[in-house]
Amino acid sequence: MDTWVMQMNYPTVFIKRDSDKLVLTQSRYLLDKEAIDPDIYKSSFGYKWVIPVTFTTSLNLRFIQSAKDIIWMDIHNSDVTISSAMSGSSSNDWYIGNVMQNGYYRVNYPEENWIKLIQQLKTDHTIIPPINRAQIINDAWNLAKSGDVNTYVALQTLEYLVKEDNYIPLRAAWMEIRYLWGAVSETDLNSTFSKVVKRMLSKQFNMYGMDNTGAGHTETITRSEIVNIACAYESEERIQNCTDIFKKYMDNPVENPIDVNLRRTVLCTAIRHGGLKEYELLERKYKASDLSSERSTLRDALSCSKDVKIIQRYLRNILHTEDVPKEDAVKAVLHISTTEIGRLQALEFIKGNWDVIFNRLVKSAKEQDKLLSGIYDMTRTAEEIKKFAYLIKDSPTMMKLNHKPGVELSNSRNKWRKRNYHNIKKWLLYQNI
Repeated sequence: MDTWVMQMNYPTVFIKRDSDKLVLTQSRYLLDKEAIDPDIYKSSFGYKWVIPVTFTTSLNLRFIQSAKDIIWMDIHNSDVTISSAMSGSSSNDWYIGNVMQNGYYRVNYPEENWIKLIQQLKTDHTIIPPINRAQIINDAWNLAKSGDVNTYVALQTLEYLVKEDNYIPLRAAWMEIRYLWGAVSETDLNSTFSKVVKRMLSKQFNMYGMDNTGAGHTETITRSEIVNIACAYESEERIQNCTDIFKKYMDNPVENPIDVNLRRTVLCTAIRHGGLKEYELLERKYKASDLSSERSTLRDALSCSKDVKIIQRYLRNILHTEDVPKEDAVKAVLHISTTEIGRLQALEFIKGNWDVIFNRLVKSAKEQDKLLSGIYDMTRTAEEIKKFAYLIKDSPTMMKLNHKPGVELSNSRNKWRKRNYHNIKKWLLYQNI
């Protein structure tokens, strides 16, 4: 266990085919290879791990394995060769490592094996268990973000989703769809992206309605996620469902309560597609509530508006009234920044009111760290990062905090967006034919 607890990070296992053999190589996974290692924590193992590797192939499907099936990689041998692993297989057969994702490592392959796995998902995804379907999506995307896999390959792992109905791979896909939305939301690709996502998840949008009656836990959380995504990507039917539910709730909240598992999405959608009347109703409920969970839901819903005037009103209330408690203020601003229109409003608000925010609203180290992380999460360009760097330099307290991870992560995202714009555009145009 020393290699896992006495050094940072975790490994990637690269598996390539050599005739009827499989050759395994390990390396340290780094999201940003250009980031400068401060060299504070030295590794006596040279960032090599003792790794329990498992695999299966399309010719010999074995997703249920035991300890005796493990192939051990250690820190002394750079490569491990598995003889006859692909014996009898053709050039069309695929292989997959980390069966049932029991190991804590990523798996990478030559591009031809990625394409074969993607083709299997499109042909019959049920051949591969849900955990490994999720792993294919998760590994491909995180390796694309680090530059180890072509982004066009990662994008193709989403193409089979029209057939998917299991929560685990859907959850993995939704995480990457949200990441992808962040890359295109303020570009000319945004409209096409929304159309592609709507078509890609049309089966799920139609399969799951708004009624959780009798639903089990997994179905309930799946429905909650699907309704949320459907509304976010402008599914007319689901938006109408949410606004209808909210209108009944406005008329008589006692007799028409909103399902607690759909509440956040319904309220947010009603505010986003409503006006001042809907906003003021929730604002009154927020002020009157003394339940922290309800206040959190209402606070986030109030930030969903697409109306710039309403957003600005909300931001003024945060700063100049006691309507939004100090402990909720930073959370409210950061949640506003998660919307397409609210992001720029939140950035300008923080820039224009830095001293007041810092002196009045942000007191504890935890709140300072949360604000700092939020700022770097919402910055999309090098220019935006520079603007905040000037503000932070004027604050001795903020200068004491560790800015390096936030700056590196923000820079990494920005570089990825620029580097992959044409890949994303090519894929979206192909999907939208």
